[in-house]
Amino acid sequence: MDTLPFMTGKKFYKVSWVKETAIFLVIIASGLMYVLFIWNDINDQNINMVLQNALSIEASLPKEELDSLPEDPKNLEEHAFDHLRKSIRKVIEVNPNAKFAYVYILRNDKFYFLADSEPESSPDYSHTGQNMGLTFDPKAPDDRRLFYENKALVTKPVTDQWGTWVSVQVPVMDEETGQMIAALGMDYNAGEWKNRILFEVSESCFLVIFILFLVLLFRRNVRRNMLLEKEIAQREKAQKDLQENDLVLTNLISNLPGMVYRCSSEPNYSMIFVSEACFSVTGYRPGEFTKDKPIVFIDLILPEYRQSIKKEWQQTIAEKSIFEAEYPIRKASGEICWVWERRRFAYSRNGELQYLEGYIENITERKLAEDELKKLSQAVEQNPASIVITDADGVIEYINPRFTEISGYEPHEAIGNNPRILKSGEMPPDFYTGLWATITSGKIWKGALINRNKAGKTYWANKSISPILNNKGQITHYVAIAEDITEKKKTEEELIKAKEKAEESDRLKSAFLANISHEIRTPMNGILGFAELLKSPDLSVGNQQEFIDIIEKSGQRMLNIINDLIDISKIEANQIMLNISTTNLNLLEEELFRFFNPEFKSKGLELKYTSGLSGTKCLVRTDSLKLYQILSNLIKNAFKFTSSGRVEFGYRLTDASLNFFVKDTGIGIPDDQRNIIFERFRQGNCAMNRKYEGAGLGLTISKAYIELLGGSIQLESEPGKGTEISFQIPYTPALQENILSVGNEN
Repeated sequence: MDTLPFMTGKKFYKVSWVKETAIFLVIIASGLMYVLFIWNDINDQNINMVLQNALSIEASLPKEELDSLPEDPKNLEEHAFDHLRKSIRKVIEVNPNAKFAYVYILRNDKFYFLADSEPESSPDYSHTGQNMGLTFDPKAPDDRRLFYENKALVTKPVTDQWGTWVSVQVPVMDEETGQMIAALGMDYNAGEWKNRILFEVSESCFLVIFILFLVLLFRRNVRRNMLLEKEIAQREKAQKDLQENDLVLTNLISNLPGMVYRCSSEPNYSMIFVSEACFSVTGYRPGEFTKDKPIVFIDLILPEYRQSIKKEWQQTIAEKSIFEAEYPIRKASGEICWVWERRRFAYSRNGELQYLEGYIENITERKLAEDELKKLSQAVEQNPASIVITDADGVIEYINPRFTEISGYEPHEAIGNNPRILKSGEMPPDFYTGLWATITSGKIWKGALINRNKAGKTYWANKSISPILNNKGQITHYVAIAEDITEKKKTEEELIKAKEKAEESDRLKSAFLANISHEIRTPMNGILGFAELLKSPDLSVGNQQEFIDIIEKSGQRMLNIINDLIDISKIEANQIMLNISTTNLNLLEEELFRFFNPEFKSKGLELKYTSGLSGTKCLVRTDSLKLYQILSNLIKNAFKFTSSGRVEFGYRLTDASLNFFVKDTGIGIPDDQRNIIFERFRQGNCAMNRKYEGAGLGLTISKAYIELLGGSIQLESEPGKGTEISFQIPYTPALQENILSVGNEN
């Protein structure tokens, strides 16, 4: 029988053809087992991938539409399931490998559709409540057994009118009760499923074929080398005694990436031997370290490291230990590189140091990589943005300190948990469906959302979530980078409000200028016009007096406008001073009544007032002029907007406050105008400025004076029925010794 001689170490081994054939058979059998293993492994990976994808989609479904499903299948058609249908259509859009997605339920041992991914115009569209044509059988191993196991599954290929499919079935669970309420199904084309597996397995087959090719090539080379074995054996024997030791040093050293050296133990540590790799490490040839005036290696070490390295050398000599360190040197070209050195010391039998042996390797690239890794690590740790890394199932594996600052969750609380701990409940249900659909398809999701921190406080976050893929294109992790933009949102809102306020101010300014122009021109035209008429020589005494009265009223109207403008200017310039004195509230009310009553009668209105205190209790310490002007402005305002009925004013004492009020039966104020009625140049709305005379400053001045007196003002009104304006100021009774001078002060 033909035999093959093999050379291993110092001995020859002969392998028979029987053994060689057995080796080939073992390789082929192992290859087939390996291909079968790869086939099953890839099939399991595909199953796990579609299961995980379906479970992720199930977690993001809008389940609020499934909370109350009818028991009778006929009643299912009454439900539209719009959000559910929209969600599963998005699933098909971002999962091109899946052909159909649908949600169904089990009723009376039969299956009924709730929603599917097909558009209504498609001939394959299944309407809500449609019977799937299947009957539930608990004994059938693959017949939707998830309804009694409550576990997700992938079925074997099933053939129907649409083709042959592999289906993944996932139970849809109620998050509150933990009960199964429906099922999610996703169908994959069985042919495409097998083609993907065959594509992956083909690589394994190629590897097995390649190994067989190598074995055949090896067998051929062995046969060809058989002729040279005898010559090689003779040459080895001739050189064995002379070169055995040198060959083993030389072969080993030449294959090392760094330099091997032996040096003396003298203070300069002059080199005795240096390997050829010395040039790649230092830029110097080995002979330059061993010539008469050699280069001293310790001089290559940078000065700031030199003394400490030399000290460590001496310490290891004294301790008879091994030296190991990293330090920078300057090469012959002037370039600085980092090296790693390991050194041991050789001693004689009596313990005397003879020489030093060691190994030095260039580690610059590794050092740079470590520095870059350190920078990246610091960039992540010190990043102003929150960074979270999860596994493919969404379980948190890493958070940086900024995440803790924003969310309040410490690492031990967040790691191992799911990012849904940040879910605020303020985002729409299909928001997270779209998010998961995007990232599970391998795409990057970017957007802003509202999160909730550990303390329960909500905040805005601008977030980017990126999937991390391995070399097979499978998602292994997700990286989420988030920035707290709550303050930015507030700033944007404030800017919008400021812009709106500025625009409103411009509109008010224009309205005021038009109004004040009208208010000044109207009395001025009256003054000039009737003054011109007074020049008429044939003017009767009656007409003359009438014109003079008109001129006087127009002048008074202009004076009131000018006084209001002066007062509002003083208020805005903080130049209003209080003049506190003893004031008789009842006399003040009586004076207001006497002043306004004639004008009210001329308009056919009733004016009433009510005093809340009697005797000396109505004597208080306040600014009587400011109080008089406040009430005067409120009465004028009521008079202006009341065409029939009455106006009533007065005060009452409540606790330690004086509560004043002015009520009318006028036109009232709409709800949308009540917040602006006390602003400058307002009269409920800008259209009123022309219908009712005045600059719109009376209520603004009154509010400012009330607040200056330490009080506040309120308004109640009903359009068409009237308005009541009330205000409160502190009640400060007058001292007894000041009572006698009350009459003089008013």
